[in-house]
Amino acid sequence: MEKRVFGERRLVSSASICLFFALFIVSCTARKVKHPFLIVKESDYPALRARAIRSPWKEMKAEAIAYIKTHSFDPKAELRARCNQMSEITAAGALAYILDPDNKTLYKNKIADALKHWGKIHDELMAVSRSNSGHGYWVGPGTAVFNSVLALDIIYNDLTPAQRTDIEAKLDKMSDLFWKWGGWWRLNAYGVRGVWALYRDDPRIDLAIKDYRTHLYKLIGPDGVFNEGPGYAGARLGFERYAKVHFMDVLEFTGRSKFYSDPRVINFYEWLYGYSVSPFNRYCCFGDTGPNRNYHKSEPATFRAYRFSKRAAAYAAWSNDGEKPKGRLLHYVLMGQPLSKPEIPLGRIFPDGGAFFRESNPSDKSLAGALWNCKFSRYHSHKDVNAVHLAAYGEHVLLNSGYAGAGRGALGFSWKYVNHTAVSNNIVLIDGADHATKIGGGIVAGFTAPLFDYACGYSADAIGNGKHLRNFCFVHPQDDRCGYWVLFDEVKADKTSSKVNVVLHPNSPECSTTSEKQEYRWKIGPFAYSGHNVFVSVFLGTPPTSVSVKPGLLARMGGEKNCFVGKYLYSTYDTDNKGGLNIVTVIFPHDAKHPKAKMIRVAGEDYTGAKVDLGNSVTDVAIESAGKTAVKCDKVSFRGLAALYRLKDKANAFYFVRKGKSFNDGAKPRRGFESNADISVYIKDKQGRIISPGAEVTFYYPGIKGVLLDGKAAPIIGSGNGWVKVAVGKGAYDLKFSLK
Repeated sequence: MEKRVFGERRLVSSASICLFFALFIVSCTARKVKHPFLIVKESDYPALRARAIRSPWKEMKAEAIAYIKTHSFDPKAELRARCNQMSEITAAGALAYILDPDNKTLYKNKIADALKHWGKIHDELMAVSRSNSGHGYWVGPGTAVFNSVLALDIIYNDLTPAQRTDIEAKLDKMSDLFWKWGGWWRLNAYGVRGVWALYRDDPRIDLAIKDYRTHLYKLIGPDGVFNEGPGYAGARLGFERYAKVHFMDVLEFTGRSKFYSDPRVINFYEWLYGYSVSPFNRYCCFGDTGPNRNYHKSEPATFRAYRFSKRAAAYAAWSNDGEKPKGRLLHYVLMGQPLSKPEIPLGRIFPDGGAFFRESNPSDKSLAGALWNCKFSRYHSHKDVNAVHLAAYGEHVLLNSGYAGAGRGALGFSWKYVNHTAVSNNIVLIDGADHATKIGGGIVAGFTAPLFDYACGYSADAIGNGKHLRNFCFVHPQDDRCGYWVLFDEVKADKTSSKVNVVLHPNSPECSTTSEKQEYRWKIGPFAYSGHNVFVSVFLGTPPTSVSVKPGLLARMGGEKNCFVGKYLYSTYDTDNKGGLNIVTVIFPHDAKHPKAKMIRVAGEDYTGAKVDLGNSVTDVAIESAGKTAVKCDKVSFRGLAALYRLKDKANAFYFVRKGKSFNDGAKPRRGFESNADISVYIKDKQGRIISPGAEVTFYYPGIKGVLLDGKAAPIIGSGNGWVKVAVGKGAYDLKFSLK
């Protein structure tokens, strides 16, 4: 009886097994129909082949075919080299397979021969991971797995069931490895997990997508700035780390998630290609960033930037600097149209990350400056809240500490100095104390205007013993005169009678004193790009109590030989008896074609600052004040925390006042304003910008009849000969005077 029962159970079990295999065969048949599907479909092949009749796709096709015909997987190579081979062979082979169907068997065999080695690679990675969790043993293999899955998806229908089963079993193990750990490089792990889960129709795909997007949002602020700095922005989302950057393309193609229309990601790619690099195409130096690098060139991400926005596409074309796309699958498939016409970006403010200002007539030799103030931080972030980076005439002229590699210092300076110490950057300290955090309060005010840019960064909790507002002003080249920058630093210490330290790192070990405790000059070098001598002079408009020139590491990627010890300026100032202080600093770049201005101090009972004599009757004046009463410098008077104005042939050419209630150029008829509340305003000729808390403002200008705010007439409260009083609501506006 028991045998019969046992036999019946056995019969049922056999039936179940038969049913399982039947369902498996049906499943395989269904899966065979839908392959490929991850980044292309078979129905896309004719259109992809049609691209190859014109450049650059023609050259990409030829390169892919030439590569796969002349390269084979070497199982004896070093582990990381094998992973790189796997990436290249699968990416080139898959493209050749699509574009050259007459020889697709050759390409399929090359790919399949490489893929069968994943078992051994897995076992070696398992062994290595126990003793070495290094980047090269996880991110490189992650890219290789990612490319392998895309290639397997494409050649799937031409593999035998035995080949597919063998390869899939090996890639199952690789996927499991990244599910179990995957190293510190989470975006890489999520991309590997996700692409294989999609291929396998694994329910865990939803978790992989959620993890990928969540982590992406931890790296990118709402306005698009990458919180660990430009270097890692490019490395993670613009470079060859495909599992990190291109999982989003797979999700878009398969319809599982949207990124091309995501405002956060769009902002990121506009920032990455337009603002993370200098005019001469090297990274701005914030966070762990080597100022000698640009990771964007000739990468698939660059050539698919148009999928996010026209602006991202134009900036990517400029940043790419003429580099040609490689003959690889993602380059070809994602580049659905030629590169856009290159466009060099103008100034833009990202409230959660920083302000990035560019000369109005940009070129690789033009001036550019950035004020960094990020509201988020991670491992590769620095203590660089309210730090500036400046470039001029083809060179970095002011740098922050840079990057020589994770965990590394150089030339006697530690990793702690590079990554965890504020004094290694262009920042402000109170009583010499290190910054408390790497997180700032963002850009709290600012605008870009014709020939003038302004941004105010708030320290928030970054300074543990007080608060700092850095007001960064860029005077563009104009009136046939050179451009330069002004820092208005407003500091409030927690203790009375504190000391404030302004730290500036010119890109040079060569410093000379022009005037003790007042003006200093550096010759840019030893690493230069422009091929000519460039200098930067720093003028201390507010008198310091002491000035030191100190040694500080300026790190670059490529080993210690590419780093050097610069000479930085450490200026110390006494606060007032309430712990408050405003400081004026002028930073002026110059070379043989762009002469340095003559700078002199100005001071009065309630102000300090500098006159910047640009020659031929053009003089700018930069002044700080407590803002409690109107102050007068020569014929000009103003009430506010800061003023920057130009006199051209003794007449006012432009003026800027920060948080002020008045400006009077002292001429007849008068130019300027009066306000019943503190406003920040810039006026050049008949137009400018205004930031208002809600105010009644009287503007003085010859013949003025009205004021347009963002193109709409402001309500007129009163008017007279040469003046008009208007209501300006709360907000920031473009401003223009109406004379009719």
